[in-house]
Amino acid sequence: MEWWTLGLSLGVLVAAVIAVATAGTAHACSCIERELDDYADGISVAFAGDQLGRVVHDHFEDNGAALLVRVERVYKGEAGPRIEVRTHAQGDPACGIDVGGHGTVGVVAHEWRNELSVNLCGSIVAIAEMEEVFGEGYPPDESISLPVSPNTGSDTLIVVLVAAGTLLLLTVGVVARRRSIAKRPRG
Repeated sequence: MEWWTLGLSLGVLVAAVIAVATAGTAHACSCIERELDDYADGISVAFAGDQLGRVVHDHFEDNGAALLVRVERVYKGEAGPRIEVRTHAQGDPACGIDVGGHGTVGVVAHEWRNELSVNLCGSIVAIAEMEEVFGEGYPPDESISLPVSPNTGSDTLIVVLVAAGTLLLLTVGVVARRRSIAKRPRG
């Protein structure tokens, strides 16, 4: 086996492994309708607020998008005037949410991987239902500042660098093969 064939084969193998290892999970968001009272005990924070922004840190992570929310009223747990909750970056098909432009909404978040997590299935709740389950609520705690999110999206950078390196290897292999063919005597 010639060196370029070995290099090309190795590059294809690496590309295939990367494609399989980094492929996003196929999701089809399907929610079971439940009453808030049925899962209220497992909620870390319940609040009413208005989404100020949405930033995608990593398309490959389940909690790869951050929603920044201005908190108007807290119904359970502790929250400052602004809170960050995490959701799937790919939106509805993967049960991620984006409530920007919808005004004040009721949000319930669960602690997951040391972050407050929300999703399409049960995280957006009518404020009247939250008041029915938790009471009238209370103002956000001004002494609580927004924590800095630990997820910086570094996984995506690694994937991009490995993919670029694989592409470079494949290109070198193809060029080397063409030169090898061109040097062969004809005839």
